[in-house]
Amino acid sequence: MRAIAAAAVILLGAGCGTSAFTPRPKLRNPDLISWTNGPSSAPDGWVLGGPGTGTVRTGPALPGGRRFGAIVSATSGDMALYQDVDDAHLAIGHAFKFEAWVRATSPGVAQLTINAGQRLFTSGWHSGSGGWELLTSAGTVPPGVTTLRFHAWARNRSEVEVGGFSLWLDPAPDTALRNLDLAAWSGGEDAPPDGWGLGGEGSGAVRRGPRGAPGAAFAAIVAGTRGDVALYQDLGDAHLLAGRRFSFQTWVRTETAEAVQLAVSSGSSRFFSRWHPGDGAWELLIANGAVPKDARTLRVDARARSGSLMEVGGSALWIEPAPHSGRQWIALGALVLCLAVGLLIPTTRRAAFDVLRRELQPASSGRPLDGGRRWLSPERFLLVAGSLAGLAFALLTPPLQTPDEPAHFFRAFAVSEGRVLPEIRVIDGRQFVGARIPKSFLRMQDAVGLWELPFHPERKFDPDSRLAQLSKPLAAEDREFIDFGAPSRYAPIPYLPQALAIAAGRVAGLSPLVLLYLARMANLLCWVAGMWFAIRIAPVFKWGLALLALSPMSVFLAGSASPDVVTNWLSFVLVAAFLNATFGGDTPLRRVEIARLVLLAFLLSLCKQVYFVLSLMLLLVPARKLRGVPRRALLLAGLVALQLAATVVWTDLAIKDHPALHAGSNPAEQMALVLGDPLRMIGVLLRTHRVYGSFYLSSFVGNLGWLDVALPHWLIVSYLFVALISSIFFGIPRGILKASHRLLLLAIAASAWSMVLGYHYLIWTKVGAPVIDGGMGRYLIPLSPLAFLAIAGGSVGSSGEPIKLRLAAFLSLVLGSALFYTVQRYYA
Repeated sequence: MRAIAAAAVILLGAGCGTSAFTPRPKLRNPDLISWTNGPSSAPDGWVLGGPGTGTVRTGPALPGGRRFGAIVSATSGDMALYQDVDDAHLAIGHAFKFEAWVRATSPGVAQLTINAGQRLFTSGWHSGSGGWELLTSAGTVPPGVTTLRFHAWARNRSEVEVGGFSLWLDPAPDTALRNLDLAAWSGGEDAPPDGWGLGGEGSGAVRRGPRGAPGAAFAAIVAGTRGDVALYQDLGDAHLLAGRRFSFQTWVRTETAEAVQLAVSSGSSRFFSRWHPGDGAWELLIANGAVPKDARTLRVDARARSGSLMEVGGSALWIEPAPHSGRQWIALGALVLCLAVGLLIPTTRRAAFDVLRRELQPASSGRPLDGGRRWLSPERFLLVAGSLAGLAFALLTPPLQTPDEPAHFFRAFAVSEGRVLPEIRVIDGRQFVGARIPKSFLRMQDAVGLWELPFHPERKFDPDSRLAQLSKPLAAEDREFIDFGAPSRYAPIPYLPQALAIAAGRVAGLSPLVLLYLARMANLLCWVAGMWFAIRIAPVFKWGLALLALSPMSVFLAGSASPDVVTNWLSFVLVAAFLNATFGGDTPLRRVEIARLVLLAFLLSLCKQVYFVLSLMLLLVPARKLRGVPRRALLLAGLVALQLAATVVWTDLAIKDHPALHAGSNPAEQMALVLGDPLRMIGVLLRTHRVYGSFYLSSFVGNLGWLDVALPHWLIVSYLFVALISSIFFGIPRGILKASHRLLLLAIAASAWSMVLGYHYLIWTKVGAPVIDGGMGRYLIPLSPLAFLAIAGGSVGSSGEPIKLRLAAFLSLVLGSALFYTVQRYYA
């Protein structure tokens, strides 16, 4: 156990120094707006000092819309306007950039410097041209630093004007773009908004539009007169972001099809969003990618092609937090490699198990904690930890701030009224799929800031808005047709818990927000009961199931109105039922046990059709327990046929006439392309994992909110590491899983995952695209028991008795940390 503990300490120690937080150090009064001591003294937060004498006074306005400058006059020697920033230890190892606008009439007198412990960082000199110049000093915060001192110098008895200070700390996704909501138009209504430019290969004009654009104070109306014209903004120093993923999103609308899209240009690469459908409605376009290594500037733009007209609303840019340093990844890789090599050598493997037997005492050893160990079964721990953490997530996560929760909530409301089949409507020549929903739902989502929070980490949730909505009437008779999008394709099964709770709330006349919380609570209750039952009936791998069920992403979803919750616990119960049928005794299965397997597999396939492949776990069950190989094959064939028939019926009833989910997607054309060149699909899958592999892993463990509450790397890596080690050493008793069983489990998991991505390639991705869009790591949760079972081993006991306190403590730490980052994101 000491070896495992040492490995965990190394891993956690490596991660804790590189957690992906947004550093706290920041400048006070950077725009020199506040001068409470008067115009002839230093601005608030700043100090005048240096090896000379001099004065400072308020100066005129600066470039970039800053209100004031500061005029620093050195009557003797050198004088500086400086500021000390504490808590610099929080930014150790992070890149920084300190900038200021400076004006001087002599060369070699105006300069910026940063004192960081024993290190000094300097900018270049002002040219002495008499004009405003932006000086920059950049570097990396060195170890051991507690305070950073930022100077703007006037040297050699000179007079210098300074202002418009800014401090960029890596990562800084919340300050990457300027004037995101298009509120500032200091150049006038017929000029580009502040921070944005108008350019492109063609020509055109931009003017301020009306209020009411999504995510913006005003719309920006861009009219092209010739060729392509774009509203753009540049993000400098993109080389500091090389290798990181980004997501740029903007609300746009136009009445011309395939004329408006987003683009991100970086180095030699360009990334595009889908086309706007041209229906005149506001659409949220998203361009994703990774910053290339040759990037110097990141240019984001919304472009109108061929002289078309578009309106632009609010924008957001998310940039992946700073990655770990290479040394820590090398150390982690070396640790994993040594562990893997050691386990492959029979002598080393036997020695490791011998050490574990000696170190881990049985439950009757007489130690003081034995009573806690006997009480702490995996199902009891899940019942307590899952309930408490799930309830905390349900209450702390702002309303509608889980993936696609608005559409899922609306769909559950329709199901609660018995409207199982979605309604198709044609509005202005375009098809929509949804239902008539009370307008009070829309007022509620606007009041709680549905579209204001995602990808805006600088914005926080206002709890008062929630309190105000708790008593708002439902007004169910006043309705509006709402398009559901992808949730309209789901069968009603995964919405039943939410729908039953909403139905009870409707009868009681509760408000829309209370109905949402009832849906969350019903989902959480069913999830806890389902996961508890799965662990209860599993004869082996109990702690493995508990550990996977209690991942931050799994518990976070459990406290939402998402249909993925039902899919997750149903899959765990199905896997546990198959394990029970395989290892739960030698007697033939009773009809009721077979019927349970069939019912679970059938319900799971109705939640998400591609998971029907989990029924192949029936091949694990010994043929003698199903009264022979022919009967087992007949049962499997009948089960798969039943699942496929249900899929065909649901598709014919509810999906076949649905419009494409995205412009450029066409399931029939995409299927023809795949069937015409099946080998090409292998390349698409490999390329997709190369582009999104790290995202799949991070969003499997925990990428919360609207995928914009990223948990730190140390938490994600440590969770995966502990899950891997626990499965290898303590998953199941040694020898009960044959090599053929392990290969079958891996094949089922890989096939199901490939089908999940293939499904998104058909319905979500543009025809012929080289990578698959829409895949999420949370879709791996139902498959995770199979993958970890395939590598499970150990001889310490089927329930992991000797290590359960350690696993419980670790899971408590992980869930507590996830809750902390959730609170920090939405409230701190």
